[in-house]
Amino acid sequence: LSKTKGRAEPVDKKAHKPSPLRSARATLAHPYARRVAILMVLTTLTFTLVDYLFKSQVARDVAHEDLGSFFARVYFVLNIVSLFVQLVVTRWVIRVGGPTRALAVLPGLLAVGGLGVFLGGGLAAGVLLKGADAGLRHSLHRTASELLYVPMGTQLRKASKTFIDIVAHRGGQAISSVLILGVAAAGVDIDVLGAAIVVLAAAAVVTALELRRQLCAPCIDTAK
Repeated sequence: LSKTKGRAEPVDKKAHKPSPLRSARATLAHPYARRVAILMVLTTLTFTLVDYLFKSQVARDVAHEDLGSFFARVYFVLNIVSLFVQLVVTRWVIRVGGPTRALAVLPGLLAVGGLGVFLGGGLAAGVLLKGADAGLRHSLHRTASELLYVPMGTQLRKASKTFIDIVAHRGGQAISSVLILGVAAAGVDIDVLGAAIVVLAAAAVVTALELRRQLCAPCIDTAK
C-alpha cells in the first residue's frame, strides 16, 4: 500500500511487470540475455523429445500388463537419484565448474544417450537417457539455470524471465510437438529422434559454455 494525501491506495504490481513485447525486445537486444534464452529453447526442445522417446520405447518394448510395475520401479530409482544429486552433487559441481559448465553436464549426457538410441541401443539406451534427464533436470540443471539470472540487472532479469517463460519454454514445447507429429506422420522409426536429441543437446552444450565468456561483461539493464 502507498499513502497519498493521508489515504492508503493499492499499489498496482502489474505496472512494474514488462509487457511480452518489451520483454522480447529487451532480451533479444542484450547478448547475454539472448544467449540464455537460446539455451532455454534448446534444452526445452531436448527435454520434450527425451520424454516422448522414452515413453514411446517403453510402450513398444514392454508388455502392456507390465507397464505399471515398470514405470513404478524406474521412477522410484530416478527420484532417489535426483534427490542424491540435489543434496550431494549439485553444490559441488556448481562450486567447481560454475553455473555455465554445470549447465553443460546434462545436455552432454543426453547427447551421448541420444546417440546410443540412434545406434540401436533400444530400451536400455532409452532408460539411461531418461535416467540422466530425470536425475539432473530438476536438481543440478534447474539450480544452475536460476543462477544465470544473477548477473542481470533488475529490469533485465524481469524482462528475460517473462520472455523465457512465454516464448522459450512454451515455444520450445510447441516446436518439439510439431517435430514429433512430423516423425509420426512420416512413419519413421522413433529411434531417429535420438539423432535430433544429439544435435539439440550438442548445441545446448556449446551455448552453455559460450555463456561463460559473456559473464565477464557487465549485464546492464536494457529493459525500459
